[in-house]
Amino acid sequence: MEIWINRLAVSMLAMGLVACAKKEAAKAAPAVNMETPRGTADGLILAFQERSAAIALSVLPPDDVIKKNFDCPNDELVRIVKSRRDVAPKNFGEAAKGMTVDIGAFDKSGSSDQQLRVGDVFEGCKAKGLISIHQAKIDLRTTRDGQTNFEESTWTFIKFGDEPKWWYLR
Repeated sequence: MEIWINRLAVSMLAMGLVACAKKEAAKAAPAVNMETPRGTADGLILAFQERSAAIALSVLPPDDVIKKNFDCPNDELVRIVKSRRDVAPKNFGEAAKGMTVDIGAFDKSGSSDQQLRVGDVFEGCKAKGLISIHQAKIDLRTTRDGQTNFEESTWTFIKFGDEPKWWYLR
C-alpha cells in the first residue's frame, strides 16, 4: 500500500510539473492572431505589454519566406527585417517598467493597400508572386509616469499569396 501511495504522489507531482511547464511555455509566447493587419499590430502591443521579444519576433516574416517571394538586390527586405530582429530584445525585453503603449486609432485616413503581382516592384525588390501590402496609419498612446503622449505612425504589413498570416515589416 505504501509503495502505491508513493507512486501516486510521484505521479501527481510529475503531472503538476508538466502542467506548470506547459503554463510557463504558454505564458512565454502566446499565439498571435495574424489573420489581419490589426491582429498582427495587437501582437506587437502584446509583446510590449509582456516585455517579450519572443512575441515581437513571432510577427516578423522569416528570411526564407521573404527570399521565396521577392527577388531583392542585396537582400534589402531581409536586411530590414534583420534590423528589427536585432533590436527586439532591447525594445521589448528591456522596456521601462510602468510604461504602457496601446493603439488609440488604427487605419486612420491615409492608410492604404497595395496588391503586387509577379514583376511588380516594392522597396526595390521584384515580387515573385501575389503579395498584399497594407500600410496602416496608427495613433499610438504611450503612458509613462502618469504622462500620456500620442504619436502618429505608419506600420507596414505584408501577406504572401494565399497564406493566412499578415507579417509586420516595419
